[in-house]
Amino acid sequence: MDGPTIAEGWDTTEISDSAIYRAVSLAWNDKEGIHWDGRQIVDCATKKRVEDSSLNSIMVTGTIERVHDIIGFWHELYRVCAHAAQVTVSGPYWSCVDSLADPTRVRGLSEQMFVYLSAPSRVWMAKEVGEDGYALRLLDGLDFEPTRYVRITGQEWEARSDEAKSWGLTHNNNVCRRLEVALQAYKPTRKLD
Repeated sequence: MDGPTIAEGWDTTEISDSAIYRAVSLAWNDKEGIHWDGRQIVDCATKKRVEDSSLNSIMVTGTIERVHDIIGFWHELYRVCAHAAQVTVSGPYWSCVDSLADPTRVRGLSEQMFVYLSAPSRVWMAKEVGEDGYALRLLDGLDFEPTRYVRITGQEWEARSDEAKSWGLTHNNNVCRRLEVALQAYKPTRKLD
């Protein structure tokens, strides 16, 4: 793989938002990987901006929920992704009290927030739903397709049936603790009529 890696033979680079969360990637063979400095994604070892289209697999943890300029972050992440790069994003679920309990967090994650990252979904929203507003235009030039969503429940819900979990997600907070989303980058952006 081109670009920084976090361990010999490990082809995923982890992005983190602060020195505290960079410690997570240190566990992988004492390499810090890369991190978001608020404006760009930089290689922690060289302190230089990561090259365009240079990463094939990226794990984003402890970041999305803390980034104030989320639109800028998505554009920068897309810039460093190679075509067909696999990106895994993990963070606290929006309906869990933990999503905002930490004062450094500004959002929780929801499945719906990732739909806007897909160029075909934005085209569909503009045509079928009539939504062609500001949010859609801010994301022009991006194309990440969500390929998998995994809801991670709290311990008290793990042993319950899928039906009980589904009911709980609809009627209670704190059922789902974290959300993990797999995205695939498409470069160039898919063009649809």
